[in-house]
Amino acid sequence: MFAVPAETALSRIDTPLSSGWSPRATAQVARATAPVAEPEVLQLVTKRADFEALEAEWTALFDRAGRSEQMFQTFNWLWHWANHFTPEDTRDLAIVTIRRHGRLVGVLPLAIERMLGLRQLVFMGAPVSQYGDAVIEAMVSRDDVLARALDFAIVEARVDVVRLAKVRDDAAIAVVAARGAAFVTGAEEAPYIDIATAGTFAAYEQRFSTKARKNRRRLERRLEERGRVEATWNLTGKVGADAAIATLTLKRAWLKSRGQLSRAFADPCTDRFFAAIAAAEQRPVGAAIALLTSKGEIANAAISVVVKGRQALHILAYGLKFEKCAAGILHVEKLIAHAFENGVTTFDFLAPRHDYKLEWADGAVRVADYALPVTRAGTVYARVYLAFVRETLKAALKAAPGVAKAPLSLVQRYAGAIATWRR
Repeated sequence: MFAVPAETALSRIDTPLSSGWSPRATAQVARATAPVAEPEVLQLVTKRADFEALEAEWTALFDRAGRSEQMFQTFNWLWHWANHFTPEDTRDLAIVTIRRHGRLVGVLPLAIERMLGLRQLVFMGAPVSQYGDAVIEAMVSRDDVLARALDFAIVEARVDVVRLAKVRDDAAIAVVAARGAAFVTGAEEAPYIDIATAGTFAAYEQRFSTKARKNRRRLERRLEERGRVEATWNLTGKVGADAAIATLTLKRAWLKSRGQLSRAFADPCTDRFFAAIAAAEQRPVGAAIALLTSKGEIANAAISVVVKGRQALHILAYGLKFEKCAAGILHVEKLIAHAFENGVTTFDFLAPRHDYKLEWADGAVRVADYALPVTRAGTVYARVYLAFVRETLKAALKAAPGVAKAPLSLVQRYAGAIATWRR
């Protein structure tokens, strides 16, 4: 763990970090060294034991300053992530803590990924976190403090490139992520329902035409003709863990049926992570596992995360034999109705944007991936792979006919595996 007063953290930098660091970024470093009235002390946490020692302070910070869309930056969520996606003795953490007079006022949860000799600074949580951000108390100098925190991490961790993925436009880190030499490598939208303003589910349903509502009732009757339809909620313990695994199994089957491959769903760590958060009695993350069954068989399954009034629909998957019954649509309707009844204020579909999400949503927020090259090698990686190769493959996969999706998905998967290969 390294501790440096924020106003002197970068004072030893007299020249650009490398040829990849722009003059504008150098000027920002110079501004970051200017004295402040109440200097924040920055610390870089690299060891698992030091991360765990932050539990009480981090949780208290989130309780008083965390926003609902920062659910993937809670200590508990990242503790479970570290259990399954990093080795026990990892030194790949690069968490910046921000203190004023000894009190924790901010945390920027970062980690190091190694790719073919390159060091990439990323948010903790990939591939299971859906938003990246910093948790920080409200302050006039917030953007400046976060800029100093990110620069501090860049220098101390000696990275080649910074990749800040899945940053909402309203994130605390958004202004800092978009500064200077940084550029957007890809963007999506996350649709949402503002339940707080809708009142009741009955009132919300009135936005749909009579024809649309009748069509859903017709689909539900078709499903009921097969056998008893039952919705179960908030499954926990071993039952919750088994339901989480079932959800992932259904999702993989659906991807295979579409000729798509997913590195995240192919990784056994993903199964272990979701099983753990579903069953967790200690360090809960707000996981809510729900099933829609027909004659005792899973027709649709959903994994949500509920924190501070926001329900994020993380994974939704239906059994292929129930596709014609529109089990997914029927379950989404029940999930939304359940959210209205249980004090949820925002129902978040998360990115990416899909037509079925927009049919239910009130609006959508942009979610962008940013890259900031630091070295010449990092510039090549960011410009060639992140901004061009990866995005070109994604666009081609989206537009490809069904027969071409499998080989394109395979190319995308292995290109990503090579780019993020750890030595």
